[in-house]
Amino acid sequence: ITFIFRRSMTVLAATLIFIAHPAVTDVAGFSSTAEAETDDYLKDVPPSDVSEWNYYGIDAEESKKWIQEGIIFAGWAAQWRSEGFSAEAAGRWRKIANVYTAGDFLKNGFGPDEAKAWMDNGIRSGLRAREYLTAGLTATEAGSFWKAGFFPQEVKEWRDAGFDAEAMLQWRYGPRESAFFYTKDSPSGRTVYKLDMAVKWRSAGFAPLEAHLSGVYGILLTEATRWKEAGFSFDDTVNWKDSGFTLDEAVVNRDSGLSHVEAELKRYDESDNKGDEITSYDTDITVHMNGALDVIETIAMIDRPGGAYQNGYYRVLPRNEQLRSLRSFGFGKTTYSQPGFQVTSVDVDGVPGDYYLSDGVLHFGSKHAPLQEGTHLIKISYTTDSRILDEPHHDELYFGMVEDNHAGRYIRKSSATIRLPKGAEVIFTDGKAGLYQRKDFVSSVEETDSGDIAHFTLARPLKEGMDFAVNVAFIKGHVNEGSLHRIAQLDKRTGRFLSSLGVFVLGFTVSFFYYVIAWFKVGRDPKNRGPAVAEFSAPDNVDPARMRALRAKARTDSLSVAAELLYLAERGLATISEREGTYKIDRMQADSAHLTPVAKAFSEAFFGEKSSVFLTRRGKSKEASHAVHALRTLLKTEYAKHGASNRRFLWPGMIISLVSIGAALAVIDHQELDGGIAGAAFAFYAVFLSSVFSALSFTFMRLLRTRTREYVLLLERIGNYDDFLARSFADRGAARFLPPFLQEHLPYAVAAGIDVHDIIIRNGEAKWYHGTSGGFGCADFLNTVKKIV
Repeated sequence: ITFIFRRSMTVLAATLIFIAHPAVTDVAGFSSTAEAETDDYLKDVPPSDVSEWNYYGIDAEESKKWIQEGIIFAGWAAQWRSEGFSAEAAGRWRKIANVYTAGDFLKNGFGPDEAKAWMDNGIRSGLRAREYLTAGLTATEAGSFWKAGFFPQEVKEWRDAGFDAEAMLQWRYGPRESAFFYTKDSPSGRTVYKLDMAVKWRSAGFAPLEAHLSGVYGILLTEATRWKEAGFSFDDTVNWKDSGFTLDEAVVNRDSGLSHVEAELKRYDESDNKGDEITSYDTDITVHMNGALDVIETIAMIDRPGGAYQNGYYRVLPRNEQLRSLRSFGFGKTTYSQPGFQVTSVDVDGVPGDYYLSDGVLHFGSKHAPLQEGTHLIKISYTTDSRILDEPHHDELYFGMVEDNHAGRYIRKSSATIRLPKGAEVIFTDGKAGLYQRKDFVSSVEETDSGDIAHFTLARPLKEGMDFAVNVAFIKGHVNEGSLHRIAQLDKRTGRFLSSLGVFVLGFTVSFFYYVIAWFKVGRDPKNRGPAVAEFSAPDNVDPARMRALRAKARTDSLSVAAELLYLAERGLATISEREGTYKIDRMQADSAHLTPVAKAFSEAFFGEKSSVFLTRRGKSKEASHAVHALRTLLKTEYAKHGASNRRFLWPGMIISLVSIGAALAVIDHQELDGGIAGAAFAFYAVFLSSVFSALSFTFMRLLRTRTREYVLLLERIGNYDDFLARSFADRGAARFLPPFLQEHLPYAVAAGIDVHDIIIRNGEAKWYHGTSGGFGCADFLNTVKKIV
């Protein structure tokens, strides 16, 4: 109902406006035509009113044309007009592109039909279309190059050389990798080749891939051409060269009916200088659901005199860090985190044999009696933890049987069998065999009820510098290494950092609990006597400065000096007089035997050889500074007598901390730290460990300090006396004058930090004070002492 009401009111308002304004009525007169030309989403939408058309400088007659072309909004029409379109032209272009794309094509000299052809071929930029057109390409031809990723400036020279889009794609770029490796989650890249190389190799009759691989295999065009003219394909050329034959030798052997492998074996067998030889090398690998591998290697070998095995045959176990495969083209270097090997059995010539491991090398026999020269059949069984690579869309096993075959060893035959868990279906097989980036092997996949089995057979003998390694990729989710294993692998990848953190946490925990136990045993202060007992005077031999020091851990400040001066005055050893803000402290010849040792030392330091000392706010007092220094030294010594450091209990904790730091740093695999950021991180980690343990030791060094029982009892009495002082000085109410019975307690009140600034002692009320003003003002005296100390 609301919608119908609003719609009715809109129509009524529009009708009234049309009646009032003839120009609008003229515009509305084209409503039927405009509706016929308007896009579906603008059906029943009224055009802009006359005021908006006038705002953009479009009169009634011109507005009719724009509306008739389906451009019913004044602002929209103004955009088309600013791009150089008339109403009629805009009506044609708007069905092809938006106003800005249309303007781009118009500026570059294209009409609507031409622009549509370019845009239909994927080129939606008029400038780009003009560049392709200038290069001599039609819209269809340009579209094929554009989809292949070639820009106009690249296309012209290749097209002029006779390459179409597909040919240019093949010759200019190296082959793309399998989608199993390079997906949105993986890196990708292709080598870019120059036009002159493509022209020369194509003219010589070679395919793009052959030209690209020539650089990898180290074959020059002239050499490849000679082999081709002799009837060898590019692959044949690579095989014969890898077997060590020249062109003439290859022709002779081929004409004799021999393949490159047969010719190589024949030459090897006829050689008088044979080295050590492995006649067969078969590997059987079973992958378990947790990623662990059971490996059985059967090796038939001949250890000849003077061969590579001077101290008996040995087997280098698969290295911890290897390239994934040639498929990665250098982008996918994947490291195995030092998988552990556990040799389960070794048979030599059908009977159990002796062996030992050293730095990842399995030696047969013993250190003093290695395996003797001759022909042997060796069977090795070992297990290794997971070597499964977690790729974005599949799991993968890479295993290298032979890595960079060393000099003096010739491998005649080799094979590998990989048995996957049930459900882990093979996606692809790959690997490397022969020289760099060769794939001289044959692979097949066998489907069984217990799981897929991948077979690999070496297609050529392996000479020095050759490899044999295999890849098997399979469906994700059927090999689950488990959380503990993943953590262990992460620990290895981070150079045993997690293990180091574990040692750190363990050491910190042990140190902490040791300190807690030590604190519980010796670090707690003795308990006080219980309920508070009223004290109406300071404890014996406790003067104000000492009381303040005992309460505040040997603190000595201006209040200590002021309190001690008042204490001397109360005891008759000094008088205080004041004149115009200057205080004169006179030394009195009285019996000082009843003074405390601290008060005596202070008096001697303050007066020295003088009988009077003047205190003024205008500057520091040498006498006061000297007295403060002596007082501070004496009180620190006095305070130290009341506590025990218990440092002998600190040393075991510090030793545990040092051992923990050393162990945490020693656990780290330093081979993973190659300097740079890794080295800086190690240094930072060492500083972090030292800081944490130092903070722990420093904290408990403070906590292990204890107070003597005498000190605790003395503090209890001082605290009770403080309570008496606080109540007594608070009970004065608003009176500023100090009652006579509290005068002897004034020095202790100052030392206790009680606010006595408002107190005044009138002339004649204290035997030790004489002044010209209205009396002794505590505030003025305390401020003066504070200034000079």
